Amino acid sequence: GRFTTHQFFRVAAWKSAQGLASLTLNSEAEISERTENAITAIREWQYTNVLKERIDWEGWKLAASTAIGSDADGTGLLGLDGVGYPRATAFISFLAPAAFPVIDKWTVKAVYGNDVYDKPKFWQRAAAYTEFAKELVSNAVHFPACSTVHDIDQHVMNTAMRCEQQYGHTSRPCSCYPTNWPVPLQV
Repeated sequence: GRFTTHQFFRVAAWKSAQGLASLTLNSEAEISERTENAITAIREWQYTNVLKERIDWEGWKLAASTAIGSDADGTGLLGLDGVGYPRATAFISFLAPAAFPVIDKWTVKAVYGNDVYDKPKFWQRAAAYTEFAKELVSNAVHFPACSTVHDIDQHVMNTAMRCEQQYGHTSRPCSCYPTNWPVPLQV
């Protein structure tokens, strides 16, 4: 499978309406090829629920990093104009929500605190994304209503946004979370 250009833009807009203009710089062929390669890279994880199954995290990291790619090398989804790390994780999460979370500024602030958030080059890479997914999985007990890792990331994101925007909490730890976050990002 692959995304059509229309599908690609719909998923991109679902993640964030910001930056959609730069996505138009990609040709239909580029979108088709890169999304097909991403789908192929995560195919074996499509029906895996990382909350319920024993996971080969090295295999998970390889699949995620192949699909997401490298901005510096122009590979994977990151090789497309307008696709940054958070949007790339949104694409693979859209395709396999039980296997892959979305990592973005809100979830990073919640889980790792402002010091890590302020260093995007540190958290926007495969090793950090893998540790992030493992952190969400290890805290699943605190989110009993969530049946997938993507449900957890969405819950954390919504809590983080409400925490900061409604209550003015801009630093962690914070009583808005049922966990011991923030934790150090060890990669």
